[in-house]
Amino acid sequence: MGGTTSSQQQFTLEEDEEITMIAGTYEDTTVITSLTIGTSLDVTHGPFGTPGSKSFSLPVAKGKVIGFFVSYGDYLNTLGVIVQPACHN
Repeated sequence: MGGTTSSQQQFTLEEDEEITMIAGTYEDTTVITSLTIGTSLDVTHGPFGTPGSKSFSLPVAKGKVIGFFVSYGDYLNTLGVIVQPACHN
């Protein structure tokens, strides 16, 4: 993702929709090439980017995704997810 041929992609979550899964592909260990986002309403956004040869996934079983952090240059190099823990009453 990124480079000279990329285009901006965006989507909007519904008010009661939460991210439940993030998956994607990468090349080597330094370039994320595609991302797919799954939600609590069984909606899948993406894949965004071009599939790579290695895959990863992050299911969000407990808690709520409240943010992301990334590092990038010409390409997306790392993606981190900030999860708010589920409340236990």
